[in-house]
Amino acid sequence: MSQAEVKRMLDQQRLQYERKLQEVVNKTKQEAAARPPTPQTISIERERAPYSYSGNALQQNVAPPTPQPLYPNLNQPPAYPYQPQPNNNQFHPQINNNPFHPQGNNNPFQPQKPNDFVFVNNFGQAERPTPSAPFMPSRRGRGQGPRPRSISRQRNETQERDVLDCPTCHSRFGLRIYQCDSGHSSCSECKNRGRACGICRQVLTNRRNFDLENHISQTKTSCPNASEGCKLYIKIADMDTHVRECPFKEQECPLAAVFGTCRWRGKMSQISGHFDNMHPSGREADIDTEMALSNVRNNSQEVHLVLLGTYNFLVHVKVSETDGKVYMGVQLIGTKTSAAKWNYEIHVYNKNEKHRKFTYTDSCTSASEKVDDIFKDGECAVLPVWYANTFVHNGVMNYKFFIKKSEEGKKEFVKYRGRGRKN
Repeated sequence: MSQAEVKRMLDQQRLQYERKLQEVVNKTKQEAAARPPTPQTISIERERAPYSYSGNALQQNVAPPTPQPLYPNLNQPPAYPYQPQPNNNQFHPQINNNPFHPQGNNNPFQPQKPNDFVFVNNFGQAERPTPSAPFMPSRRGRGQGPRPRSISRQRNETQERDVLDCPTCHSRFGLRIYQCDSGHSSCSECKNRGRACGICRQVLTNRRNFDLENHISQTKTSCPNASEGCKLYIKIADMDTHVRECPFKEQECPLAAVFGTCRWRGKMSQISGHFDNMHPSGREADIDTEMALSNVRNNSQEVHLVLLGTYNFLVHVKVSETDGKVYMGVQLIGTKTSAAKWNYEIHVYNKNEKHRKFTYTDSCTSASEKVDDIFKDGECAVLPVWYANTFVHNGVMNYKFFIKKSEEGKKEFVKYRGRGRKN
């Protein structure tokens, strides 16, 4: 297409547009003359000019917009970025007269750029460059806190909670799940209380949902004592066992299970202070410290609290006149898994006979187990009374104990170091 043809085409388009624009202006004048001014119109006009108008004067004062040329001068290069002219007529919105600069971009972050328009570089062809991507302000900058959580992760967690919740009472499912005739599931608590299905209001039957029970039992969830510091995620099938021995639950005094005389209850971090104030004799023992047992024939029992870092151990020494034995063992106030990672060693000796010594080594047991059951099963150091008396010197039997992490426990500690305490 030659330059003359382009110019002739533009002239025809301009004349056609000006005729249509003139028709719109004439029609607007006729409608404005036939319509009386409203109070809102008068108020707006008075704000524009601070003096009063009569009805006729206001109609005469409302001037139609001046027609703008359709196309810019082709001989004069346009200035970029394009700045639209302000609209001073409040009654007639400005009409976009320039097809090269559409007004559809309302993004304040993306100014108009030359690459967004159409250019005729060669009168034989037209080229439209690919528009640039819109500017997107960063959601997160320095000092604005942690990165927001993924929406998909939140959605997955919400869906998982919905699967684990009973639709009837909205509590967590247990390990026994029952169904109604429509196949909806409810927990055993709702079944025992005779509640109707929370979805279809039908009676709950004795039919079990074994597939969901298996899924629930293998699902890991946080410990109920998470707010107190327990960071473990336990399978629901093992949750009852964990809660019984979780060290972050409310603890009773360790002497209550042995002597039944102390009714104190509190957190594990408060046990040492309780012993210092109420049972000071139980805080005299320590690892690699010589201890003395004065009564080796009659019934007696001692419990010592020993702190090793953040771990609390109980050292038990019991003389049973009925059994004719002396029992000695060490327990960890924690889970069975944690206790199995610790070993203890007991040395019984006669200070007058240094070449004779009784040595016993074993893994610690959990304080959640009854110490009498441990003594009964022989899962500790057991000395016959007659043999223990051979180590008596000056009326006492001397002994020492040592507590250390097992090799397996050390490897696991190194593996999980920096990820929080393992219990």
